[in-house]
Amino acid sequence: PKGHLLAQMLTAQAGIAHFAGYRGLRVQRIAVSEDWRRRGLGTRLLRQALETATTAGLDYVGASFALDAAGARFWQQAGFSLAHVSYAQGKSSGDQSIAVLAPLRSKVEADLRLLRERIQRQLPAWMTQFLQTLDSGQVAALLRFAGFSAHWTDLELREVEAFARGNKGFVLCFFSLQRFVMQRVAQSKTEPDRLLVEKAIQNRDWRKLQRQSGSEGRKQLQKRLRRLVEAELKAC
Repeated sequence: PKGHLLAQMLTAQAGIAHFAGYRGLRVQRIAVSEDWRRRGLGTRLLRQALETATTAGLDYVGASFALDAAGARFWQQAGFSLAHVSYAQGKSSGDQSIAVLAPLRSKVEADLRLLRERIQRQLPAWMTQFLQTLDSGQVAALLRFAGFSAHWTDLELREVEAFARGNKGFVLCFFSLQRFVMQRVAQSKTEPDRLLVEKAIQNRDWRKLQRQSGSEGRKQLQKRLRRLVEAELKAC
């Protein structure tokens, strides 16, 4: 569907081939004058868009925009669900784009459920691939919008504990450690520690983290990461 960005993303990138056959309303821009923000006007605008689409017999209302914490929080609070994360950074924003949907028919609800399930399963792998350059605030926003949740066995949890205590190396624990930290960040309302995100979730190269830190070597970074994981375990 050339020229229809949202339908194009969900048809070609997300793989819902029949999405191009739906009729929907795409919110291209939404803005409120700075003096009038935080009064619910943006939410009212979206509510009106939903009413208009429902009256017209459309299948959904959606939008796509560059990922940022404030924007993701606004759309989530307005009742929209995360449907897709783009594989490439936007040419204009330089940030990852995401797609959000509010389904108006059961058939779109079913597709949205499939899309959300895929995000849940594949997000850990995406974090170490095309989402590895996201900053810690964007990672937290994405995990919270996705409602990320993971399940692990007692053995996997003991593996996280072994890393925190220095009894097991990072590489051997990464699979369990990543999902544990992702869920902790998703459930928290505070800004996560950068090292916790950049290594335990995105698995950035130690040398790059050392350059960013400036004063800390690899051993110091590893010790600090273990302390951060131990703090998350105690807070569970």
